[in-house]
Formats: sequence, structure tokens, C-alpha cells
Amino acid sequence: MSEIVFMPPKPGYLERPEWFSSPKGMKMAVINFEKSWGQLVISSNVARVSIIPAGTKRNPRGWYVDWGFLYDEISRIHFTSEELAAAFGLTDEKGKTGLALLSFYGGDSAEQGKYMRWGICLNIPSLPVDYDHDISISIEIDEQMRTCVRQLLGK
Repeated sequence: MSEIVFMPPKPGYLERPEWFSSPKGMKMAVINFEKSWGQLVISSNVARVSIIPAGTKRNPRGWYVDWGFLYDEISRIHFTSEELAAAFGLTDEKGKTGLALLSFYGGDSAEQGKYMRWGICLNIPSLPVDYDHDISISIEIDEQMRTCVRQLLGK
């Protein structure tokens, strides 16, 4: 009789509450990275996130994070380089405007209206549209994503 072996969960995954992010975030993966253009695309079969520079190499103005579900509107949120690094867990920065979110919901880092991260689980909201539940996209951050963001930021 064969023995059943259970694999341990990924570090940081079960440390967050079940409601925090969608399990579909585990299916997100890097599909395109162009360091010279400053572009990173993370995607699944139903959603897509693009990170592109806001400004020029001579005059950088942070990053645009565009995301959407297939055949749906695209949401665009502006991130500073520090916010992008914290969102992907490259720094321990808690966030300047997210402390109320963290004290109420928990988590590791947040910026109001931009992102909330708990371990390796990242949520990026849409712009508020006054529905009862505004949508957000969930990403389970892996090492390839962190490496790409680190390279985009020149770290």
C-alpha cells in the first residue's frame, strides 16, 4: 500500500485569511518581460497585469500598473517605485497611506486605493465604481515576478 504524502503549503500562502485573495491568483505567471522597455506582463487565462514606466528614462515618474479581466475594462493605477517594491515584497515598507487598512484587515503592506499584500498574496483594486463590492485582481507573487520587478526598479 502506498503512503500518501502531503506537500507543505507555500510559505506565506496560508498565513492570510481565506477571503483575502482569490485562488485564481495562483495561476498568474510572467508571460513577458522586457527590461530595456521597462515592461512586465503577468497573466493567466482570464486576467492580465501590465507594469510599464510612467514617464521617460530621462524623466521617470513612477509606474503604471494596468490590469483587467478578458473582455473587460482596464484599470490603471499609478505606483511610485517604492510602492511597487513594497507591493511585490521587495521591501518591508508598510505603506504610507495603508496603515488603517492593515490595522483593520491585517496584512504586511498596503497603500490606500493601490494595493494590499499579505505574505505572497497581492491584491490590486479597481478604481471605485460605487458597487457594493469593487473588484480587485489577486496575484500570488513568485520569485520570477520579484526578480523582474527588482530588475525594472534597477535593484
